Amino acid sequence: MSIAITGLVTRAVSIPEDLAQVQRIQRVEDFVCLEGWSRPDQAWSGYRLGDLIRLANPVAGGRFVEVGAAEFVTVLALDDLRKTPVLLADTLNGKLLTQATGGPWRLVVSGGVCYQSVKGVERIVVVDHRRGDTARAIAFKRIGRSDFNFGAI
Repeated sequence: MSIAITGLVTRAVSIPEDLAQVQRIQRVEDFVCLEGWSRPDQAWSGYRLGDLIRLANPVAGGRFVEVGAAEFVTVLALDDLRKTPVLLADTLNGKLLTQATGGPWRLVVSGGVCYQSVKGVERIVVVDHRRGDTARAIAFKRIGRSDFNFGAI
């Protein structure tokens, strides 16, 4: 499956075609879900979203990136991509991601909340303002809470 980085960029980047221009990295960390379960020491492998966005060369007004699959969208500030390791992963624990594990491409935000981990990424769009961030609302609806305390995880 091919994904294009589009929006407020000077160059549309195509994934996987342009991946040879960036370095593959691996991150090992615990994955903690709002539903109360966790998986320790998950080894994610993929590409820094920030590196891929740099290839696309955002225009001056591009300040956010929307990463989505169907109606599920998370929005990240481009400045945060410089500080936080955010991966577009295709491998978990040495195995290619399947549809069941969020493949073929999954967003992994180190230290982020689990709902930011968009499964089956279909699009990446650079935008000028925060809009269309549906991930939190969808996640809260799934767990039946509107007042979830993130400090508890």
